[in-house]
Amino acid sequence: MSGGLSVRKLKKIYSTNGVDLTVVSDVDLDVAPGEFFTMLGPSGCGKTTTLRMIAGLETVSEGSVVIAGKDATRTPARLRNIGMVFQSYALFPHLSIYENVAYGLRVRRLPENEIGRKVDECLDLLALTPLAQRLPGQLSGGQQQRVSIARALVYRPPVLLLDEPLANLDAKLRVQMRDEIHRVQRSLGIMVLYVTHDQEEAMAVSDRIAIFDRGRVAQIGAPEEIYDRPGSLFVADFIGKANFLPVCNDGAGTGQCLLHCGTALHPGRVVPLAPHERDTLPGGADGLLMVRPERLAPSDDGPLRGHVERVQHLGSLSRSFVSVEGVDNEVIVDLPRNAQRLLKEGENCRLGFRSADITLFGGAV
Repeated sequence: MSGGLSVRKLKKIYSTNGVDLTVVSDVDLDVAPGEFFTMLGPSGCGKTTTLRMIAGLETVSEGSVVIAGKDATRTPARLRNIGMVFQSYALFPHLSIYENVAYGLRVRRLPENEIGRKVDECLDLLALTPLAQRLPGQLSGGQQQRVSIARALVYRPPVLLLDEPLANLDAKLRVQMRDEIHRVQRSLGIMVLYVTHDQEEAMAVSDRIAIFDRGRVAQIGAPEEIYDRPGSLFVADFIGKANFLPVCNDGAGTGQCLLHCGTALHPGRVVPLAPHERDTLPGGADGLLMVRPERLAPSDDGPLRGHVERVQHLGSLSRSFVSVEGVDNEVIVDLPRNAQRLLKEGENCRLGFRSADITLFGGAV
């Protein structure tokens, strides 16, 4: 991809005592110039290793990394012209904020007047100018992370890589900083590759997301696409909250499936199960029907009969936990706060949903 990033069949193998361990396998990515692209997944899924191979901090076992049309697979990290922000701020404690940001430009031996101009611009962009002469130890965690971002951006790299940059911040500051990173990225128009295990972060700032599962990319798409149309049971379970209802084939080849209560349904989407996912199905089930909590609603003739165990009030919405016959886990129902009166704690209820809002995973129906 001209001007962007292209990763093909990327693989990382660690060898220990003659035993090979593959931690990243056959990863393909294309990221456009100016795109905010996030690699999301649970701990140990290979996302950070992939980022480090793109940065040149890990050697590539197999595959290729092409940046702005040039093969960078074997290019040393220092020659890739990539900005990198780590989870730890990695600031020089004895240098002022100004000198921390200027460090990369001094290494590149730029003229002093150009260094001053670039540093001043970057400090201003990240609202750090009043702190320029302080030491890192005199700053809050959020301020230090802004300095690390400024240091990575000061020489205007075409690609900025961020590895769990907000992990050390408290919840409120995480929200502020993710919005700040998004603002800066939009302002400069640069490509960002962002690694996180936090779904909310990824959904809030990304143009597209790559979901990693056990060293492979399970799905790539826009946040709303991944949420509404997950391509695998893993993605459906990992992104957001989801209810999974065991179902059986109707045995008649009609394309319908049967709930435990005997109600026949025609799902809006059918997604095959991976072989290892079939082993997770409840006994006697041919598949799992997924419906998001906000797609369930009280209904006088709904197919699900249940009992409201408890209700949580979460500001603008209320979350009800309902025990449903034939479903091992409690079913979650999210309703606008003004509609919560329809589900009362301790009472029986019936729940319904639209066929278009359900996805069947597995089961040849």
